[in-house]
Amino acid sequence: MKKTLSLIIAAVLLLSTLTITVFAADADETATGLTYGDYEYYLRDDNTAVIDKYNGSDNEISVPSIIEGHDVVAIGSGAFASCQTLTSVILPNTVREIGMFAFEKCNNLASIKLSASIAEIGDAAFFDCVKLSNIEFPEALTIVGFDAFSYTDWYENQPDGIVYAGKVLYKVKNMCPKNVVIKDGTVSISDRAFYERPELESVIIPDTVTSIGKYAFEDCYLLSDVTMGNSVTDIGGSAFKGSGISSIIIPDTVTSLGGAAFADCGNLQNVIIGKSLTMIRKNTFFGCDSLTSITIPNTIILIAEESLGYRETKPWESLTDVEIVKIENFTIKGVEGSEAERYANDNGFAFIPLSDEPAPILGDANGDGEVDSVDATVVQRAATMVQVPYSEEQLMQADIDGDGALTIVDATFIQRYCTKVATPYPIGEPIA
Repeated sequence: MKKTLSLIIAAVLLLSTLTITVFAADADETATGLTYGDYEYYLRDDNTAVIDKYNGSDNEISVPSIIEGHDVVAIGSGAFASCQTLTSVILPNTVREIGMFAFEKCNNLASIKLSASIAEIGDAAFFDCVKLSNIEFPEALTIVGFDAFSYTDWYENQPDGIVYAGKVLYKVKNMCPKNVVIKDGTVSISDRAFYERPELESVIIPDTVTSIGKYAFEDCYLLSDVTMGNSVTDIGGSAFKGSGISSIIIPDTVTSLGGAAFADCGNLQNVIIGKSLTMIRKNTFFGCDSLTSITIPNTIILIAEESLGYRETKPWESLTDVEIVKIENFTIKGVEGSEAERYANDNGFAFIPLSDEPAPILGDANGDGEVDSVDATVVQRAATMVQVPYSEEQLMQADIDGDGALTIVDATFIQRYCTKVATPYPIGEPIA
């Protein structure tokens, strides 16, 4: 079964070039087919060397740091794959990257000394290295690929739950906790880390996390509550696709949002887009049936086709093939003359200029003219000193009890209002 799975994973990773991490170890080569002792290597355009293949039969090796005057900076894809003689490998401090399948199926490899400079480990890099147990992860490590350490002693010896590879959240082993608080100091969440985890209901991502991998939370259909830290710069494609989130705040720090990042999130009703994002890629919010209104900041200069306001027909809606249709009453709010207005006009959606927004109302923390669960989330974050992309003046519109400060009490009253529980305050009415 394991060998069959290995072949399947290898085929998927090799053929699905649109869904794998592309490592610099496999790009920008300027000279190939070079040899140095037991090593084949190539040169990049910056004159650094990448180990392309190992042809030796030694048990213990120390990879050279310099080959004929060129710094060795990476181990290429499959360079040591299936080397059955290897038991121990030491990498020099010049090496920064380990490519896909680099040491796959080195069945006798028990020890690998990663250099202090290693920042990136590729998909299935140590897959099926069954004896590999001694691993120390360097501080520099920020990216760990899909299945990089599957079927190793190191992984098998990890306790059930969240597994970390140094400062990287690698994946979930066996059952996932319902409520996850990612530990402080974590710098990234790997591709597919929580893929298809129906147990997951909430996740808190600390400010130390800078990137969320592709498919990281895809098809976590019970995941309704995501608190994202204010250091995230990159959210991978399909990162939250098919999850159950109802509202999301994309921090101002986010500069890259992958295609289909929130596609098919049928419960998603409220989205706040930070001011550093410049592009909304194709299918980013496709199939978000409950998302009927969105405010687009003026920093967005490109909105791709069918990224907003579209969905597929359900089986009971059409007797023919599945069709792409518009979401009813979809409305875009934005600045006149902006990309938001262009997209709305080109697609026949209602457009509301921000200047035409209604007067301030009590409870509207984000200024979108409505009081909803997003406002409660904004108040909760502000009350706990988590940065939110709104001015103090705007936030104080949610000072429900009028004590001059935003507190959890204010958030609680907004939540009560949203669930139609009576409150002693005129929430949702214009502020006098």
